[in-house]
Amino acid sequence: MGGARVHRSIIKDYGIVTNYGQKIYYTAYYAVTLGYGDSPYFNLLPHEMAVVAVTYDFRTNQPTSKPLIVNKYNPAYTRNFNFPSHVEYRIDNYSRAKDWVMDDQRGNIGKFIPNKYYK
Repeated sequence: MGGARVHRSIIKDYGIVTNYGQKIYYTAYYAVTLGYGDSPYFNLLPHEMAVVAVTYDFRTNQPTSKPLIVNKYNPAYTRNFNFPSHVEYRIDNYSRAKDWVMDDQRGNIGKFIPNKYYK
């Protein structure tokens, strides 16, 4: 394991609902701080940061997670890691973010936006 840690500080979050108000999913990006020696594994540019993106699917009642790279100045710009499993292994408390999203999706009802194209 590495020394990187995910923190319960949300960089970006959003949710999608149907036109009828039924929740589909909620996604939160949790910030990751790197530990000593982690930089080569993450390979971030100066304007980038690592996050753990966790999506809670209301249809299955299951969260899924993956590490992502986001632009520090505009988190709408993301890219995937080339080897996400190597990055997951370096984050000591990676699995905690799945627990956090369960609580955070309950407290962010106002973050849900209508998805007019969902059928």
